[in-house]
Amino acid sequence: MVVHVVALALLSTIAESAAVTIPLLMLWDFSAWSSGPGLQFNLVALAPEASGIMLSLYGSVLQISIAVAG
Repeated sequence: MVVHVVALALLSTIAESAAVTIPLLMLWDFSAWSSGPGLQFNLVALAPEASGIMLSLYGSVLQISIAVAG
């Protein structure tokens, strides 16, 4: 999360050229998507007997949030 915040802060302050913006976007993208496995592990740990339902709900919420944001 710290890397995510730093990448967003740098994007808003120093990203004036493509040579700076593209690596910052790559860093931001990596940090944003790398939290998924940890969240999925926590969901399975909360309800191991319903892990299939929990993971499908997680996937559905993820897809809906991507659709709303896009």
